[in-house]
Amino acid sequence: MFEESSRHIVDELVNSMDEPSQETKSGIHKVNEGASIKVILNSPDFSIEDNTETGVWQGEYLDFSFVLQIPDNYKKRQILLTAIVYINDVIATKLKFIVKCSSHSEQQITVSRSDIFSAFISYASQDRNRVAAIIQGMKKARPDLDVFFDVDSLRSGDDWELALHEEIKRRDVLFLCWSHFARESKWVDAEWRYALEQKGADCIEPVPIESPDICPPPAELNFKHFNDKLLYIINSVR
Repeated sequence: MFEESSRHIVDELVNSMDEPSQETKSGIHKVNEGASIKVILNSPDFSIEDNTETGVWQGEYLDFSFVLQIPDNYKKRQILLTAIVYINDVIATKLKFIVKCSSHSEQQITVSRSDIFSAFISYASQDRNRVAAIIQGMKKARPDLDVFFDVDSLRSGDDWELALHEEIKRRDVLFLCWSHFARESKWVDAEWRYALEQKGADCIEPVPIESPDICPPPAELNFKHFNDKLLYIINSVR
């Protein structure tokens, strides 16, 4: 993560690596100085200890490094890794790595990047005021994020299903504002299920309004982090 003025530092880091490295760019994020940057590294193949790194953006560049311990019984010839980048605890980018690990001479990393610039907010109407406060916190954290919030107006229309589906498909992520009201809402249920069917679980970001002890997540999304009390939620609803 760097500004163009720090390009020479990035080039030095790349050239000093033991294995060939690939740079990927698909967009530019506007980040204010003092913003908290968090990177979470996950793999569907095995659990990663110490998988979260944080830093404070002061301009120039940030370097995030992880130590990956491959299990002794790991038999696959490659590893799928996903690094999710958050700016002030609002998701910004997903980096997917496919790492070949058959031998040192054959090591190779393929990288793909998906930037998050737009979001669909799925919520129960009873939570509207609280969700509005959460969105205000999101916009403060990421002013460049295009958020579609006026879901109620679509739900009341004649062609609500088609309109909702189009909005969900054209957005990078669906923020699922989860509460007992959301769990009981047929609208919310239809929205996240459509997103899951069309775009997969990666496009769904839980926004837990209530503790999962009070309001358990859907079984299909149980592996997502519904118990993470994101800072922008806490700060915006106090």
